[in-house]
Amino acid sequence: YKSDIPESLQDDDGVAHDIKSLELTRLLYVANCDRKMAGNISSIYLTLIALFNLAQESFYYNDKIVNVFLDKMEDTINGKVSVHEKELVHCVLGNVVPAGILRHIVTDKFKKSSSAVVSQERLDEAKLEMLLRHIVRQKYEQRLPSHDIFDDLLLFLSGEQRSLMEISYTKQHQKQKQKQQNKNQDSDAMGVFDEKHQLSIKLSSKNYFEDSRGGLEDEAKSMLNLPISVPILTLGYTLGGQQRTIDVYPTLQFIYSHHIHQEYIGDEVKDVIRSKKTFDEHYTSFLQVVARKKSENGNTQVNEAGVASSGNGMPTHFTCNSETNYVRQNPQYTLAALEPGVYVIGMKDQFNLFDLHMQRSRKNIQYIVDDMGFVLFDRTASRSVDSFG
Repeated sequence: YKSDIPESLQDDDGVAHDIKSLELTRLLYVANCDRKMAGNISSIYLTLIALFNLAQESFYYNDKIVNVFLDKMEDTINGKVSVHEKELVHCVLGNVVPAGILRHIVTDKFKKSSSAVVSQERLDEAKLEMLLRHIVRQKYEQRLPSHDIFDDLLLFLSGEQRSLMEISYTKQHQKQKQKQQNKNQDSDAMGVFDEKHQLSIKLSSKNYFEDSRGGLEDEAKSMLNLPISVPILTLGYTLGGQQRTIDVYPTLQFIYSHHIHQEYIGDEVKDVIRSKKTFDEHYTSFLQVVARKKSENGNTQVNEAGVASSGNGMPTHFTCNSETNYVRQNPQYTLAALEPGVYVIGMKDQFNLFDLHMQRSRKNIQYIVDDMGFVLFDRTASRSVDSFG
């Protein structure tokens, strides 16, 4: 952006100056703002809305496209955008004053472009109408590349980025956005799993929006909710003269998080996930493995010799031993208790009262708690955690 500097500003007298007082500084600053901060699609689109309100002599605009996400899922967005752009063409370009204002604004913007193709473009009525339509379709992400001058014009209006994704309009917004991105990266920081611990799963759906409304028929959610029959955490403890074991099994969604150590995804876990079973068969197999493992563990009587007892004869000695643990520190999770010593750990909000009907384990779940200790669901009819085990 330092090109085209007038010779009169190239003063090299060797004297120190306050850089803010130099005319060259202002020239470079203005040139940089003109070329790099030309705006974004949202700003020029809001200009169109303002001109539409001017033509309608209205202060407010009643937007008919309210929920873009739902319109995209229901495949109605394209029709609504077509109606919207026709409305803007009719009201903005059909009125002399708004049409003149729009032509003046975009022409003045284009003159400041570093691209000769854009800066030398002259908009007639037909091109202005096409530009308006391209802006509206780009705003709602319904535009396809036209491979002509309008690609260059839209690229400039999007902030001269390599893609048509919007950029922040001010340096302050850019700094805030970068800070938020860094914060997100820090919170989700994790090393890429070694190839032998990676697991790739693919599902296809013709209309996922409809599938998501089908409860257990939603294959993607059903797969993410499946419990893996290999404990991610095994805790042994001795209480009341008996040695007991707690096994915590993860959902598939939980092992795709940054809350686990990669070593958990070994051949045994891969074999469980890749088994050619239906979801119901998989869950039935999970219950069988859990029952078999629990019977193998059992409750072993411990020698009470030398163990301190309270006045009522109950031993007060408690020991705990972590036998297996592939869970990282401070995970965000929800925990579903199936029976004493058997738990399923899922992502935050994966287990809750409202989505319980979408869990194949819904009939087995006795209570649900989150990482803060809040009880989200309970059918034990007891206020004591000890009563469950």
